[in-house]
Amino acid sequence: MMPRHLIAFAALALVALPVFATAQEPTRLIRRQLPDTVTVDGIPCGPTGRAYAEFHPSERLASCPIVQPMTLAGHDLPVETWVLLEEDGTLRGAWLPQNILLAGHLCRGTGYKGWSVRFHPSGALSMCYLAEVATTDGVPCQRGTFWIEIRGGTNSSVGFHENGRLSRCQAARDFTRDGIRIRKWDVVRLDSTGRLLTGG
Repeated sequence: MMPRHLIAFAALALVALPVFATAQEPTRLIRRQLPDTVTVDGIPCGPTGRAYAEFHPSERLASCPIVQPMTLAGHDLPVETWVLLEEDGTLRGAWLPQNILLAGHLCRGTGYKGWSVRFHPSGALSMCYLAEVATTDGVPCQRGTFWIEIRGGTNSSVGFHENGRLSRCQAARDFTRDGIRIRKWDVVRLDSTGRLLTGG
């Protein structure tokens, strides 16, 4: 998920599409402002200011900013990280207050509803935007910035398989892999063994 300021920009380029009803309505989360620090489901949530903490219909915590460093799903998260939780308490995602090293990757963070981080149900890193260009599994992956998102067609998020291997990223420069020429801005996809699936 890209930051709020990019969503509005991208919407201008979309052509109206028909809306189809889904078989199951999405679960509505309950939104509440937290004026003080409160511990919910073992998570120390801080005041939300003008933002809202969210709760599942069961009253289990869905999202809030943490007020002390925590280790969740094996990841060390700093104060002011907004954690996003499934109803069973599984870590689903986060908005980081600053750039943080997760699973060996420097993920971009700018706070609430900024650059998203997502996790597999196992807790393994699933997606983030890199804070800087980095070579991952032999692929030079693009970093996430506002202008790169616009120039690159909103493709700068980096995906990971559950085993930690790279699943997708946008090429930060031209390179050759498995005899195939990959050009800068191409979206590169790999299987969980590191085999190239697509380029471009």
